[in-house]
Amino acid sequence: MPADNDFPNLTLEGGRLTARREMSFHGRELELACRELFKVDEPELVIDLSRLDYVASPQIGALTAACARAVQQGRVLRVLVSPVLEKFLGRMKIDGLIDYEVVD
Repeated sequence: MPADNDFPNLTLEGGRLTARREMSFHGRELELACRELFKVDEPELVIDLSRLDYVASPQIGALTAACARAVQQGRVLRVLVSPVLEKFLGRMKIDGLIDYEVVD
């Protein structure tokens, strides 16, 4: 399990990855954390982005890869987003690439 300082903006606990605050644009933090998330032996995984209003293109790429990996492994991946982030993702026109749920 990685140290807390490996993911300064994220918390990884069991099958749940939670964003505590916005991540740097060029950072690979979400990509690396998603790799660690998939090492967990849980049938359902959660990526909670409900505290975020924005994700940069590298994070969208990491989410897309995580969704594809979940399908390949036959696992459930729930991506939770805020209403503000939902609007942002809608403007990015990524429908079908990332399945997400809106939470308050």
